Amino acid sequence: MLQLPVVVAGIGGLGWDDVSPVRTPALWALLADGASAAAVTVHTTGQPACADGGWLSLSAGRAVASRRFAGSCLGLPAVEAVGDGGRVSSWQRYVVDQLDSTYEARLGTLGPTLARRGSCVTAVGPGAALALVERNGTVTRYRPGLSTDAFDCPITIVDLGPTSRLDELDGGQLDADAALADLVEAIPPGTDLLVTSVSAPLGVPLQMGVLVLASEDLPASLLSTPSTRRPGVVRLLDLPSTLVDLVGLPEPAELQGAPLVLADDLGDPASTVESLADITVADQGLRAATNPLLDTTGAAALLLILLALFTGRRWSGTAPRRALRAAFLVLAAVPVAAYLVTLTRWWEFADPRTALWLGMGAIAVLLAAAVMALPRQPIWRPVLALASITSAVLVLDAVTGARLHWASPLGTSPVLGNRYYGFGNTTYAVFAVHAIVLAGILATRYNAAGRRRAATLTVVAVGLVAVAVDTWPTWGADVGGGLALVPAFGLLALSVSGRRPTVARVVASLVAGVAVVGGVAWLDWLRAPSERSHAGRFVQQVIDGDAWDLLARKLGNAAASFERGTVAWLTVAVLVWATLALARPQRFGPPSLTAAMTQWPLLRSTLAAVLVSAVVGSFVNDWGVRIATVVLTAALPVIAVVCLPVGAQRRRIDRAVPRSPIATTPASNVSATTDAAIAPSKAVPKEASAKT
Repeated sequence: MLQLPVVVAGIGGLGWDDVSPVRTPALWALLADGASAAAVTVHTTGQPACADGGWLSLSAGRAVASRRFAGSCLGLPAVEAVGDGGRVSSWQRYVVDQLDSTYEARLGTLGPTLARRGSCVTAVGPGAALALVERNGTVTRYRPGLSTDAFDCPITIVDLGPTSRLDELDGGQLDADAALADLVEAIPPGTDLLVTSVSAPLGVPLQMGVLVLASEDLPASLLSTPSTRRPGVVRLLDLPSTLVDLVGLPEPAELQGAPLVLADDLGDPASTVESLADITVADQGLRAATNPLLDTTGAAALLLILLALFTGRRWSGTAPRRALRAAFLVLAAVPVAAYLVTLTRWWEFADPRTALWLGMGAIAVLLAAAVMALPRQPIWRPVLALASITSAVLVLDAVTGARLHWASPLGTSPVLGNRYYGFGNTTYAVFAVHAIVLAGILATRYNAAGRRRAATLTVVAVGLVAVAVDTWPTWGADVGGGLALVPAFGLLALSVSGRRPTVARVVASLVAGVAVVGGVAWLDWLRAPSERSHAGRFVQQVIDGDAWDLLARKLGNAAASFERGTVAWLTVAVLVWATLALARPQRFGPPSLTAAMTQWPLLRSTLAAVLVSAVVGSFVNDWGVRIATVVLTAALPVIAVVCLPVGAQRRRIDRAVPRSPIATTPASNVSATTDAAIAPSKAVPKEASAKT
C-alpha cells in the first residue's frame, strides 16, 4: 500500500482530542488534502504508555518494557554521533529490562531487517534512533535533526518530539505540530508521509493515538490491519510489518504485526476527527463499566438466591414471586443487553456513561418483559427464549465481524490492545452458558418423546456449531474457549445418551478438545503470517521454541487472578458447593433445585456441563478463576429462573398435605411423594390427595 520513498514521523503523547485547526493546523491540513487516518494503539506493557516504549516497540515489532521511575516515564536516551551513525547511551539497560519481561522482545530487529534488503534507512532524532537501533546499540545512519541529506534514503524515520502542554491556556499550536509543518516543507515531492503517535498523553486516562497517512496515490480512507480487523483501528506494532512488507521482505518471526490496509471511505476532517476520538470515548466508558456490571449482576443474583432460600415462605404469594422472577429474568438478560447496547451508539450522547447504563438497563427490562409474557410451563421455557436470543446474537455477531463487541462492556478494548476481534474471555463465558443451556433444553424435548438418539445428536449439533463459532480464526478466534467447550458438550452428550462419564471418557473429552483446537490452529498457521490469529501464531511460536514464554506469561496471569481477593475465593466456594449439589442433590442441593430436576430431567447434566466449562475454562485461559466468576454471573440468574416456579409449587404442595401423615411417614417416602406431586407426568389426582 505504501510506496517508496516514505517518511515515518513519530509524535509523543498526541491523541485525537488534540487535533483541531487551531491546535494542529499542519495535521489538519493533511486530512483536508485527502490523507487517510486511524486511531492507533500505543499501549505496550504497563502504564503510563511512554515514548521510549513506543519507539522500542517499533524496533522489536512486539510489546516492550518501558523505563519508568516512581510510575513516571523517563526521557529518551541521548544519542552520541559516531561517524555517519550514532550510538544510543545506556543501551544495555534497555536490553536488560526486556529480560525481566515475559514478552522477551528482541530489540534491534527492524533496522537490521531492512538493511538485509540493502535498504538505506535514516534515523532523525533520538526516538527514531531507538526504532532503527541495531542489537549492539548503534545506528547505521543517524541525524540529530532535519538536514539537507536527511531524506537521501528510501526510508526515513523522524522523531518530532512530544506534544507540549505549556500552551494549553492560550490554545496555541502544539510544538510537535509546528515540527510537523517544518517536516512537510522539507520532504521531497512524491514522498509518502506516515505520522503516528508513539505514546499516550500523560496525566489523563489511557487513550488511542493518532495515525495519518498522506500519499498522492491513495484515496482518503480509514486504515486497518489484519491484526485488528476493525476499520479505523491499527496498532503501533503494525508499522514494522508495514515497512518490511514495503521493501518486499518476508516478515521475521520476531514481528507480531500486519501491514496497513485501506478500509472504509473517509469523510471530511471534522467528522474523521470526531469518529476516531469516539473510539477512545467508547473504550474508556466500556472499561469503566465492565467490572461494575459483572460484579453487580453476579452479586445481585447471589443475594436474591440466598434471600429466596432463607425466606422462602415469605415469597409464596403471587405478587412477590412474580417480582422475584422478573428480577432474575432481568439479570439473566443483562449479558446479551451488554452487547445489544452497542446499537444505541451510546458514546455519542452528551453523557456517554449514563447513556450506556440506561441503554443496557432498558434492553434487559424489555427482553425480560417479553419473556415474562410467555407461558410459564414447562419450567425451562423462559430460559429457552433467553438462551436462544443470547446464542443467536453472539453467533451472528461473530460471523459478521463482531461489531457489537466494539462498544460493549463485555467486548474488546482497543486502547489496552489485548484483543481486537473475536470472542474474549467474557464473551466465551456468556456464550458457553447459553449455548450449553440451549443444547440441554432442545435435547429435553426429544428425550421426553423417547427419542434419545435424536436428543444426543441435537447436543452434538449445537456443540459443533458452538465450538466452530468460538474457535474458527475468522469468527471467535478463541483458543482457550475451544479447549473447554469440547469436553463440556462431550460430557453433556454422554449423559443424554445414557452413558456414564467414566474417567476414561472424561480424559478422552479433554484430549478431543486439544485435538480440535490443535487442528484449527494448524489450519490457521497455514495462512500468511500477517493473516494468522492467536492460534496460528502460537503454532509458529511452538516451531520457534518460544511457546513456553507465552505459556509462562498466561499461567502467571491466571495465578494472579486470585489476587482479586473476596471475589476469587467466593467463586471457588460457589464452585465447590455447586459440585457437591450436583453430585448429591438430595443432601447438598436446595429443595427447589431437586424439584426442578424432576420437571427437567436433563437439568443436572446441563448444569454439570456448565460447571465443566467454568472449571476447564479457568485452567486453560490466562484469566484464571475470573472465567468461572463470569460463568457463574451468567448462569446464576438462569438457574434461579428455572428453580423459582418449582420452589413455589413445592411450597403449595407442602401446605396442601396434612401434617399428621407426614409426621409418621419416613423422609424418603415424603421426598418421593413430593416429587411425584410435582412431576407433570406423575401428578397426584385430587382424589388421592383428599384421601391422604
